[in-house]
Amino acid sequence: MADTGNSAPASFAVVPDHVRDTGQFVQQTAQALISGLRSADTEVQGLMSTWTGRAADSYSLGWDEARQAAIDVLEALETMAELLGVTIESFTDLENNNTADLTGDGLLDFSTRPAAAPSTTPILDT
Repeated sequence: MADTGNSAPASFAVVPDHVRDTGQFVQQTAQALISGLRSADTEVQGLMSTWTGRAADSYSLGWDEARQAAIDVLEALETMAELLGVTIESFTDLENNNTADLTGDGLLDFSTRPAAAPSTTPILDT
């Protein structure tokens, strides 16, 4: 779509409750997927305890690669959920401080506090 020059800039609004809800949804989804991965891994390990041969070795190698890729994705998803929570809390604190400054002395304080670091605990033992 071409810019005609008379369109107003798009507005951007952060709704803290929506960001929190999204973070919780992402976290719950990650937890459900982690649970499913653990269940699948248990089943595959049971299969590998009785299945032998070249086909079994190939399958096991493929499973290990797929499992590790899933772990990487789920760790990233979990980190994203944590960062959404940390970010919205920092944003809300900053907004509250700015509002207090506006209603107090009329001056804005643009200083920010560092956000907490996301967890580095692994999802699954690899």
